[in-house]
Amino acid sequence: AMQLTAGVAVDASRAGGPGRFMNHSCSPNCYAQRWVVAGEFHVGLFAARRIAAGEELTFSYAQGGRGFGNPDTPERCCCASPDCSGAIGAPPTKRS
Repeated sequence: AMQLTAGVAVDASRAGGPGRFMNHSCSPNCYAQRWVVAGEFHVGLFAARRIAAGEELTFSYAQGGRGFGNPDTPERCCCASPDCSGAIGAPPTKRS
C-alpha cells in the first residue's frame, strides 16, 4: 500500500483504476500527486517526460517520501535502472 498520511493508505490490490497496474522504477517516466477532492483522497499519475508509444508507464513508489510497504522488510527492486536502489520504496541511488 502507498501511505498518503498517517492512517491513510492506497491499497491497489483491492480497487482502483488502470494506474494501479503501473510498476515501480527507480528512474520513472511518471510521478504521483496526492489530491483531496470533496474531502476524499485521490492519487493522480502524470508524465514526467516524453513517453514513447508502447513504453511501460512507471513511477517511483518512494516519490514524495510517503513510503511504500513495510520499511522493516523492503521488497527487492528489479527495475534494472542504473539508479536502482535495490529495494522498492527506497530512494534511487545516484550514479555517475
